[in-house]
Amino acid sequence: MSKNFNSKENHISVEKGFVVLNPLSMIPSVVRGIILANKDDKGFSILKHRLVPKHEILSEAEKINVIERNGGDPYMFPLIWVSDPVAKAIEASVGDLIKVTRDSPTGHKTIYYRFVVEE
Repeated sequence: MSKNFNSKENHISVEKGFVVLNPLSMIPSVVRGIILANKDDKGFSILKHRLVPKHEILSEAEKINVIERNGGDPYMFPLIWVSDPVAKAIEASVGDLIKVTRDSPTGHKTIYYRFVVEE
């Protein structure tokens, strides 16, 4: 089901649960509550959103160490596409290993790793 609402200043479409706002191409799109800013917009960083945990690219030595400690196969880690917004924000490349540090409501920090792959 698709619905479109038009006015002089706004174009709003609702399709399959997604809401997209495109007022004169000046306001970012909104998709399920996530703001996708224009690529030229330097005022918004996805990494600063409260729901996005800390992501960092491991050095080559750290990467080798983590992979060897966990079975020796980088493809055993959860994968992340190089085109993922967070991967783009931290400038990850195919073959990088990303360390994700999540804060727990109980006060603990949990560490996960994600291997960067081509889409």
